[in-house]
Amino acid sequence: MSKTLWLQPGDLNPQVLQVEPWDEVVYVFDPDWLAKRPHSLKQTHFICEALASLPTPVTVYRGNPLKVFSTDREALSPLFVVEPRDIELSGHLAQQPSSVTINWLPNSVWLRDPDQTFKRFFKDWNAVKKKI
Repeated sequence: MSKTLWLQPGDLNPQVLQVEPWDEVVYVFDPDWLAKRPHSLKQTHFICEALASLPTPVTVYRGNPLKVFSTDREALSPLFVVEPRDIELSGHLAQQPSSVTINWLPNSVWLRDPDQTFKRFFKDWNAVKKKI
């Protein structure tokens, strides 16, 4: 049986991927969540940079998670999510319909700082920041 890791904004750390072998790693830009908590262009760019820098390929979707996780697969594989530190995000994820079963992973596993740097983003940002 395959296992899917559903990444959230607070989990963009390579160590998340090393705890267990994942068959699929997914990030969903959820329009309902983005309406509650809008992301600036800078935040969205940072998320995309972080996803691109991860050592494992990540499939990125934009849409309702229920539709993404039910229509993209014939049989829904176990879905794992790291417990968010953000209380609002945790509540939003808990309100997903019962057809999306979330297996919660403890967030304490990934408290260490990432070893990676986000070179492309900060190179561009530091060049622009001087002009502002």
